[in-house]
Amino acid sequence: MSVYKSVAVEIPGFISANLPLVECPECMEQRRIDWLNRLQEISGLSPTHRLLTLDAIEVSAKTPRTKVMVEMARAFIANPYGYLTFHGPYGNGKSTALMSIVNACVAKGIAAVYITFGDLVGYARAAFSTQNESDWDRIGRLARVPVLCIDEMSPDQVKETDYVRMIQAQIINARYVSGEAGETGTVIAGNFTLYHEADLPTVPDWIATRLKQGVTVWNNDPDFRPQLGDRR
Repeated sequence: MSVYKSVAVEIPGFISANLPLVECPECMEQRRIDWLNRLQEISGLSPTHRLLTLDAIEVSAKTPRTKVMVEMARAFIANPYGYLTFHGPYGNGKSTALMSIVNACVAKGIAAVYITFGDLVGYARAAFSTQNESDWDRIGRLARVPVLCIDEMSPDQVKETDYVRMIQAQIINARYVSGEAGETGTVIAGNFTLYHEADLPTVPDWIATRLKQGVTVWNNDPDFRPQLGDRR
């Protein structure tokens, strides 16, 4: 006779449920599939983007920095903790790498979310129109996601205000602390420079200091979007 009991399963801030445990391989496989489907729903990716993998990023002798970026992305997937930053000009696969990291983590059963910094700010501001939670509740929810990939963290893509700076401080510092503790992993990408390698926008020094304590990849390979259909 099968023995039934339940166990609490939670992704902080997103999913909390009591799932039945049964001695049934078919049931276990279905629960695994259901769990992965729920992770995909909160990943922030469209059905098309959920199909992306790092293999979608073409590397060659002409794209040495993109090759390093893909290698570091694979290393992060194997050990998804701390900070990983891709910075450099447009069009060399940074966004595709972030989405692929989210997909790979979800496939491993790890909750992962892709979001642009502009959408992150909008998500926080939208709390003002509700009475159920505050903007800081929403930021705190994202701060606790096991793997968070923030794209377009570029000073020229989101108008800088005191409110935006407060959100940056909240999310960057929270993810830094939990990453150092081996609890979360954060991947950031944007068209900026950390080391003044080119004539690109720079992030505030305090953010750069945090990011530099993780792994950083400068990618100044050519824009290959015309050949690959506007993959960033």
